[in-house]
Amino acid sequence: MPILPQVTPTNQKFWINRHNTFRQKIDNLFDVANGNSGDLVNDYIATSAAIQALIGKAIQQGKRLRALGGGWSFSKVAATEGWIINTKYLNLVFQVNQASVSVQFSGDKNQLLFAQCGNSVQELNTYLRSIKKSLRTCGASNGQTIVGAFSTGTHG
Repeated sequence: MPILPQVTPTNQKFWINRHNTFRQKIDNLFDVANGNSGDLVNDYIATSAAIQALIGKAIQQGKRLRALGGGWSFSKVAATEGWIINTKYLNLVFQVNQASVSVQFSGDKNQLLFAQCGNSVQELNTYLRSIKKSLRTCGASNGQTIVGAFSTGTHG
């Protein structure tokens, strides 16, 4: 039986980053997880719709909404007193279907990969190793999520 995407309020009222450099009062933290129907693309679309519904609810209720990755940032860059979306369970990763790539793309379509925002550097490295590829470079740690490393610069 297919599993639908999950958006689960934890009712957590405080959030502390991985390095314990700050404690942030929050209104709620939501765990968001992909569905699992066996069809990666449809699961991704359904999860996107669930996140869009949460965004709509936040707008309706006047709540600030921030995404949370691995929590590695030393600063409050990803903090809010409103709602936090835990993205760590959003870790689909797969090679891009060449038919999905624009004809204007001049690079090697075989090198394209879809990695959802919650993938940690370690998860991505594990996947890449299985297809005999690797990241060109990365820092000394590997627990950061891809989106967190890109957006906060926590990963050198």
